[in-house]
Amino acid sequence: MATFLADLERSYELVMNPPTSDGATKFLDDLRRVYACISAPPFEFDHRGLDALFRKMRNHCKISLKERIEELSEQDPDNPCFGHVSLFGSMDLGRWETAHTNFLAWLFDPNQPHGFGSSIIAAVLNGLDDDNADFNQEGIRVINSCSEHYVSDAETSGRIDVWVEGRIAVSKIPWLLVIEAKIEASLGDGQLKKYDSRITQWKTGKPNARVFKLLLTHDLNSDDYADRSGWKIWDYQKLVSIIWSSGRHHVDAPGYHLLRYYLTGVLSDVIGWKLPLTQDTEDPYNALIYSSALMGERGHK
Repeated sequence: MATFLADLERSYELVMNPPTSDGATKFLDDLRRVYACISAPPFEFDHRGLDALFRKMRNHCKISLKERIEELSEQDPDNPCFGHVSLFGSMDLGRWETAHTNFLAWLFDPNQPHGFGSSIIAAVLNGLDDDNADFNQEGIRVINSCSEHYVSDAETSGRIDVWVEGRIAVSKIPWLLVIEAKIEASLGDGQLKKYDSRITQWKTGKPNARVFKLLLTHDLNSDDYADRSGWKIWDYQKLVSIIWSSGRHHVDAPGYHLLRYYLTGVLSDVIGWKLPLTQDTEDPYNALIYSSALMGERGHK
């Protein structure tokens, strides 16, 4: 029953091969709405026929995943999903939030010796930007990239996981990227609101400043305040896809293999995938979305 309900939820989200008939589309949409309201129906029903249907869908996804894995392994053999080694897993730090945010702050700083320049931070900003600006073309300057940025008010204090300040090279418009990352812990009461107060302070005297606020979490519906106040919510799978879509083009960068090992660790330690990725993964839906997103990125390069 648990597998059936999980398949029901994920198969609707997977849009790579949608149902071909309007009736089937409406049927799945009704099931999705019911599941969103009551995951444990208060009545008896025989789900064996539906269970068989979703087994077929799972098998279809596995076949599609096998095809995408084969193509991905030919065109992008260094992809982190084919990795064996986790950077932080080797130190038993695979799920330590501070290790991840320290690494991200280092990765976003073009002055560090990783060799990616500002390409990684530009890819993240492009992924967050609703105005469709191209930060790669406009060029960006990073002024400060740090983790554990201290904030306080009259009653409480805290630390923002990643704080990156910079300017757009052409227009000189200042920008700020703030990331709150959650792996084991959950958001504290008023945590994002407190960070927003610090962001408002930073914006003082910068009327044209661009602010990008990102909540990294396993639960994409984890916080109503985030939705209302302009925080973008990404899962770690999306973070891996966006970073690798840029990093994979810098094979000669000194930090290239370090990045591979880090992202492999995010997939294995944070998300929980068994790597190297195969069609027999326990979650073929997310794996298919991940591989298809990377293939789409290659299509427009």
